This record gives sequence, C-alpha cells and structure tokens, in this order.
Amino acid sequence: MKIAILAGGAGNRLFPLSDQGFPKQFLKLPGQTSLLQQTVKRFLQVVPAQDLIIVVNKDYYWLTLEELRQCEALAAHIICEPVGRNTAPAVALAMKYCEDKLGAAQEEIILAAPADHVIEPAEAFAEVVVKAFRVAAGGSVAVLGVRADRAETGYGYIKTGNCWDEGYADVVSFTEKPDKKTAEAYLQDGSYYWNSGMFAFTIGQMKQELASYRSDILNDYSKPYEEFLANFAEMPDVSLDYAFAEKIEQSQNAAVDDELERCRFLGYCDRDNGTG
Repeated sequence: MKIAILAGGAGNRLFPLSDQGFPKQFLKLPGQTSLLQQTVKRFLQVVPAQDLIIVVNKDYYWLTLEELRQCEALAAHIICEPVGRNTAPAVALAMKYCEDKLGAAQEEIILAAPADHVIEPAEAFAEVVVKAFRVAAGGSVAVLGVRADRAETGYGYIKTGNCWDEGYADVVSFTEKPDKKTAEAYLQDGSYYWNSGMFAFTIGQMKQELASYRSDILNDYSKPYEEFLANFAEMPDVSLDYAFAEKIEQSQNAAVDDELERCRFLGYCDRDNGTG
C-alpha cells in the first residue's frame, strides 16, 4: 500500500498568504506545522514513511525535503514534476514510479490525496483510509466523500446510490463545481457528498480507467520511468476529477465512503488542489 501526496500547487490559491515561492501546502494553517507536514503525519498512522510518495514541482524540492526532515519522514520518496500538469498526470507519474522504482505490482493499492487539507481527529481518519484500502483491494476505486452541510459552489459533488457494507455506496455520478441553484438542490436531495479529492485504487484498475477515458495520459506509460518523466510536459493539464471521476457513471467501478463525517474536515482552497 502506498500513499501519493499531491503537493505541487503553485501558490496562487491563497494569495497573498501564499505565492509561487511559498505555496499553500507549506503554510502553517492552523497550528505550528505546515499543511504538508500535517498531511504526512496523518498518513504515518497508516503506512511507514517509505510508503509515502510526495509529488511536487521541481522548484519546491528543497522546501519539501525540509518539511519531511521536520516530521521525521525522510524515508518518503519525492517525485519532482518538471512542470505543473494537474492531478491526473501527477497520479500517473506516482503510479509509474511505484511500478518502476519500487517494484509495485498491478495489485498495489495507492491512495492519492491532496497535501493541503486539515482533517481531525487523525485517528478516525486513519481508520477511514484503512477501510478505503480494503474496498480498493476488491477492484473498485474508493472515493472519500464529505457530507455536504451547505450549498457550496467551490467543491465537486458525488451522487451516491445503493449502499454497501461498511458505510460505502455506489457512485452514480460526479459534478464539478455546480452553480448555486444546483448546489442547493443537491443539499436538499441528501444523497450528494462533497468530493474530498482522495481516491484509493489499485494501479491496474486506475490504468484501466485512464486507458478508457484519457489514453493520452498513458501514451508513454510503457516506457521507462525516466522517459515517462522526460515527456511529462506533453501530458494534458487535467485533474483526476475531470479525467476519471466525471466519467464514473459509465465505468460503474467506484464506491464512495461517507466516514469522513466522523472527522472535522477543512479545505483551505479551491478543490482543484493538485499539481499545477
């Protein structure tokens, strides 16, 4: 099991608090440690540091290394994107790294997660992640949803269907950032959740989904990691939400978990939290 932390934001979401020299994931909001450190520490309750992969823009390598040193996680892997290309290419890059550099099999489970969320308590969140791993092992993409408590237009929404065991439900559809009237209707409906941007999947399953809907992201996947990275700038600038999630009603291979309601969840930025 691996966790890919997407930490490549360019610093334009919380200007003037953050900027291109010091993006939001390095801000101390709230408390005495950065959002990236808080994210790393949450996941250290689930996997050891050597199973963490930090995907970050090359300009922030040294900042990221210092963050890992401060939270005693220097065994984590840092992948440097040569350019920002959003979350779908970033996830593909992490998958390729796991296969080529860490010897991961197609059955290896990866949780992709933003680096700039605040989620409490960490212990409850760890249980949610472990459960997501179990669902992903069964061949579905596990999506972590947040119960909507207001008609927020800045988040993506997940419509749920039939309930599974352990609190999961079928994903019927995704809608990215609806208008106010639509968001109000979703809130009244009660079957919609905010999309947290966290997905658990096997490498093989996500490769299958991307091959079906965004084969352009996988064009160079069969090549060695170094060549894949060298061609990274040619990838489309597209989020995992648009590349995969919004096609989910066609694939019928995803399930959503609402267990994050046990946690206090705060997103400090627009839900497009990935690399770019």
